[in-house]
This record gives sequence, C-alpha cells and structure tokens, in this order.
Amino acid sequence: MHHSPLLTLDAPVPDAVTDALQQVLQVVRRRLGMDVAFIAEFVGDRRVFRWVDAADPVPGLSPGLGDPLDETYCQRIADGRLERVVPDTASDPVARALPITDQLGIGNYLGTPLRLSTGELYGTLCCFSSTPDRTLNGRDLDYLNDVAEIVTVTLSAADANRREHARIRGSLAELERGGGPVVVVQPIVDLTSGKIAGAEALSRFPTGSPLTWFEEAARVGEGTALECSAIRNALAASRQTPGFMSLNLSPTTILAPGTLDLFRDVDLDRIVVELTEQEKLDDLTEVRAALAPLRERGLRVAIDDVGAGYAGLNRVVQLRPDIIKLDIGLVRGIEEDEIRQALSRALISFAQGSGSKVIAEGVETPGELRILRGLGADYGQGWIFSRPCPPDRLTDSVVFDLDPR
Repeated sequence: MHHSPLLTLDAPVPDAVTDALQQVLQVVRRRLGMDVAFIAEFVGDRRVFRWVDAADPVPGLSPGLGDPLDETYCQRIADGRLERVVPDTASDPVARALPITDQLGIGNYLGTPLRLSTGELYGTLCCFSSTPDRTLNGRDLDYLNDVAEIVTVTLSAADANRREHARIRGSLAELERGGGPVVVVQPIVDLTSGKIAGAEALSRFPTGSPLTWFEEAARVGEGTALECSAIRNALAASRQTPGFMSLNLSPTTILAPGTLDLFRDVDLDRIVVELTEQEKLDDLTEVRAALAPLRERGLRVAIDDVGAGYAGLNRVVQLRPDIIKLDIGLVRGIEEDEIRQALSRALISFAQGSGSKVIAEGVETPGELRILRGLGADYGQGWIFSRPCPPDRLTDSVVFDLDPR
C-alpha cells in the first residue's frame, strides 16, 4: 500500500485550499448530523489529522496530531477490515475492540478512503458522533463518497504542486553541488574604438533556459539563493575579462539580507549591476538607497529594456542609472525603420544630457550597427560581435570590425 507524503515536504498546501477543505468538512458534519468530521493523511505508520471540524473540541483530535495507523478506524476502512458505515460501534466487533473507540467516545462512524489521481492512498475522509445512529446507511456513504471525489481533486492538485516543488528543489540542490550556474560572457564593445569595454555575465544551466531556472527557483522560494550563486560565479569570472563586468540582479535580491555583502571585497569600479525586469516594482526608493553605498565605492547601475514602455523609463527616472540599455525591440530592424531611429535618437540624447552611457543590445546586422553608431550609442552588444563565450576568450587584444560588410 503506497501512502502519499503530501504535506510532509517543502510545499505547504495553499491557504485557499486549506480554507476550502475546512468549509467542506463543516458542510459534511452538519449535513450528516455528526459531532466531528476530519481529513486524515497516512504518513508512514501514522495517521495524521490534517483538517478537523468539530462541534466541540475533542482532546487529541486537532490538525497536526496523530496516532499509530494500525490502531485506527482509518486503516481498517482503507484495507476493508471495517465497514465504511458503522451505525453503532458497540454492535460492531472490530470497532468495539479498538481502544480509540473509548478514547474519542465514538458512537457511530462513517468513513471512506481518499486516493489521489496518481492512485496513491492519501488517507481518509471520516466523521463520527458520540451516540449511535441507526438511521446511518448507504445513502449517507454515497454522499460522503461524492464529497471525497471533490476532496481528492483538490488534494491531487496540491500533491502535484508538492511534486513539482520537490523536483525543482532537487534540481537546484544538484546544481549547487556542481558549483552553481556556469558563467559565460558576451562582450560589450566600444563603438568608437572597437575594443572590448566590458562584458555581460550570463548564466547557463545543465538543461533548459536560464529564464525557466530563475522563474522556478523563485516559485519555490529559492530565487534569491540562485541569483546569489550566479553572482558569486560571475564575480569570480570577472577576474578573467577586460573592462567592466555587468551582473543581472532583481530588486528583491538586491534588498535581501546578505546579498550586498557579496561585493564587500570587490573592486566596484569594474562592476555594473543591471536591474532585471523579472519583477514590476513601481517604487524603487529602497533599491536606490540600498545601492547608494556601493555606488559611492564605484559601482555603476544599468537599466535594461529602456524604450520598451513606461516601466523602463520610470526606472531611469527613479534610479538615475549610469548606463541605459536600449531595448532589443528598438534595435531589431532599426536600419529600415525611421520611428525606431527617432525614438533611439531621443533616448540617446536624453542619456547624454543626464550623464549616462548607452548600450545598444541585440545588434545582429551591419545595418543596425551602422545606424546605432551614427545615432551616438556608446556601446554595442550582440551576435554581430560575438555570441556568449567562456570568460577566458575575451582579452584586451580583441578588436572588432565596426564596419563589417
């Protein structure tokens, strides 16, 4: 018999699910005229009460408490040794022989197994009263079985969520044992000299996209830990690359305790923190305050995706960045689009007026490069120069052709 450890791992049942199941138990108890209704989970060799609704408190019967499984009605209902409808426990030899009958004062009992969509036995949905009830019959059991179907759908969804959390956490633990994300870098090129001005550190993972890994880590509460792991590796890689190193950080991670300690012994004149767009925050006052001491030590701040909409411009106004990165949507096809050219020209002019540098991101064609140089962008980044590569591939001696054919 397989038991599902639904609530014993890292993914708790959401509050909305807990509230719904609690209400279901109340309806069941009142509809059947019972003193107590509960949902119990089989965890190893124990029965654990997960949700309980009682007319009056019953000692020993509350969420989280449990007892040996082989001493319970629940086990016997699940394996068929006890009838699912017991109108009078005094008249049933199996029920009468169980000490729990007297301990909980059980006069009648109604219960049914709960099986998840995977086929695993979760536990039972049960109810009882302190007095016998000779009217208790198969129709009452049919009603309880119907309710049990609803309960198992809800529990199965929670179980699937638990399994997904366990999978994600397992992948993250394995990644960390292997040293964390692998760092590759993409050069950021000075559009006047063709030399490498710096590089953006990018994370690579054993499978799947980086975005998926960071989103899944955030879903299980490990987003900050994964970002910090990536930052540690990127800072180590920065020792191998010329110019500055641009690191991606979310506002949440910037504000998390301990994150900025990663920069304690780092030469911040060579570091750029690029605020990611993973979260939409209207007020960046705390982020600006948190970064202020590091900026005094030489740290530069970059804003990504400027020109993509109001959010990017709002970040520019609030954070007063040292670098703004033109959104790839502006860069793509700019050589054939006068509107893109006009907007890019305005943003570059704004940056120059506010003392910020401009990185044109996602440059892929000679035409895009030509227009962006003509508009006055300071730096370029994209496949026309290099795809992401190992850090040791970038050296001071590399000079890119700024007029490719």
